[in-house]
Amino acid sequence: MADRVRIQMMDNFAIYINDIKLDQLVDKSKKGVALMQLLIVNRGQAVPNYRLMATLWSEEKSSNPENALKTLVSRMRALLNQLSPGFGKSIVSDRGAYLWENQAGMEIDMYEIEDIFARLEQGDLSEEKFEKLNQRLLQIYRGDLLLNAEQNDWALARATTLHNKYMGAVYNYLEY
Repeated sequence: MADRVRIQMMDNFAIYINDIKLDQLVDKSKKGVALMQLLIVNRGQAVPNYRLMATLWSEEKSSNPENALKTLVSRMRALLNQLSPGFGKSIVSDRGAYLWENQAGMEIDMYEIEDIFARLEQGDLSEEKFEKLNQRLLQIYRGDLLLNAEQNDWALARATTLHNKYMGAVYNYLEY
């Protein structure tokens, strides 16, 4: 993937390709965006098909939910590839499940924030590194995880954890 892809999960969901915000994805496929968000929130973990079907079609009756999921995944991959060649490879099939895999040149604010938390928790930081990490955290934490997403009940636990860690980091930085 030659483009620089940045995905914003904090506050409003957004996709930027080479620093240009693209809104057409959200307009074209709300279920596809929900699929993408669900996979990204479950960083590095395969999400079983049954869970995806139950979450994405919780209020709807589908005569063939497995086929509907396969079709949705196929369409999302095609849509993502239209935005940037190779972007669709981020949705990976894994024995009855799907997971999100970051491609080269891709950034996700939620992942960067989690990495900053992990680094801050290690503790053995120079003053300069501590300062830089906290400044970066304050810069990219725009609001709670998927705050304005339509169906984000499945993200509430993760959003709460991130919010609590953020507040702890802010208080720690203020004491510093």
